[in-house]
Amino acid sequence: MPDSELLASAYYRDYLEPIGLFHILGIDIVETDGLIAKLRIARRRCEDAFDDVHKALCEHFLPHLRRAIRIHIRLNRAESERDLYAGAVDQLAVATIILDGKGRVLSTNGMAAEMLRSKDGIAIDKRQQLQVSDRAVKDQLRQMVAVAISAQMSGETSMAHALRVSRPSGLPDLGLVVRPVPRSEWSEGQGHPTVAIFISDPQRQENTSRRMLEELFKLTPAEANLAIKLARGLSIAGVSAEQNISRHTSRAQLKSIFAKTGVTRQAELVRMVLKSVATLG
Repeated sequence: MPDSELLASAYYRDYLEPIGLFHILGIDIVETDGLIAKLRIARRRCEDAFDDVHKALCEHFLPHLRRAIRIHIRLNRAESERDLYAGAVDQLAVATIILDGKGRVLSTNGMAAEMLRSKDGIAIDKRQQLQVSDRAVKDQLRQMVAVAISAQMSGETSMAHALRVSRPSGLPDLGLVVRPVPRSEWSEGQGHPTVAIFISDPQRQENTSRRMLEELFKLTPAEANLAIKLARGLSIAGVSAEQNISRHTSRAQLKSIFAKTGVTRQAELVRMVLKSVATLG
């Protein structure tokens, strides 16, 4: 653009002149997925204009900038997928704790953080290591974590191990599964994710969405509510008492659910509900 044209432009008057800039050298990068990145290098009017040497220097950096942008896109996509999977795990009522190569807690999902704050069966000590209140399984958990760390560090295949942890509150035991995190090519040192611990709490109700059950199987709100309560372990009698309705009404609703879902037994209905995508709602 000629200097005279730039001086007469609103862009110069509104943006460049107020901050004392005049000469502009720019690079625009357009990726196939639609992302547009722009780089601008500026000089004051009293300084020399950019020449072919400066343009060649920008051309030299262009491949590196493209590579950095593509890395950014991949990282952003990976972060979005990670957030999606983490949300799905939360919806499935599974607490997740990630440990590093020294057995220290690196991260937790929301449900695990809530469990750790309650200190009912599991907690984090001052060394940021996971502790259980059940002395009978404390050494067992420590050994499982050590085996998982060793397997992850050496790249060996290791099976997941499970144990139950009692709680001082008297609530049902927690179920823990310990397994090594798959090793990546950049896994070096002891500060990367090494061990995953998954925790289930039988006391926590299944987070099944009534609305999604209604949409999936064309159930009425009352039928969806009955299906959820049966999936949580209640009996027809228990649901009837809780809802203050007759057993005859509950059985009629159950019969309608069977007709709409195609199952013929209560156990099949419970299994279908727990395995359906409604648990992700």
